[in-house]
Amino acid sequence: MCDDPSNAPNNTVAGPCSVSSVSYPGGLPNPDTAGGTKGPETGLIVKFNPASGHNHWEDTLGRNWDNAVRFSLPDDDVFRIDATSNPPAPLPSPSGVKPGQPFAGVGTVLFNMAVNPLSGKVYVTNGDANNLTRFEGPGAAAARCGAISTRRASRSSTLAA
Repeated sequence: MCDDPSNAPNNTVAGPCSVSSVSYPGGLPNPDTAGGTKGPETGLIVKFNPASGHNHWEDTLGRNWDNAVRFSLPDDDVFRIDATSNPPAPLPSPSGVKPGQPFAGVGTVLFNMAVNPLSGKVYVTNGDANNLTRFEGPGAAAARCGAISTRRASRSSTLAA
């Protein structure tokens, strides 16, 4: 465990540490809690960030956790299928493209899909989970949780034909 031995106030972070000879960037960011009480040590959520330019697993502070997360998962949300086939089957894909020509990053929960009959564009209403943000304890953090969830709860994506 990468603890902050200083018992510093909220929103400080333990420095880099080593566990079983593997280096990590540090401990958890301290959560906002009521009365300035430091929260308990819990799990850390990291997110794969291709926008960083280096494709790293990062926490909310932007620290690189690649040493701790040594795998990748596909983010394929929508696939193109031939619904007239029996049974339905993925559409053929160009060389080097996964079967069904998947669309990635559409959303965490997909609600509805509609196709524009003139353009062939597909519209998807969806929700996108905000699992990276940690909330603990009563107080201001609890109010922010509801605001973020409401703001991010629904959106729509347009997929190319």
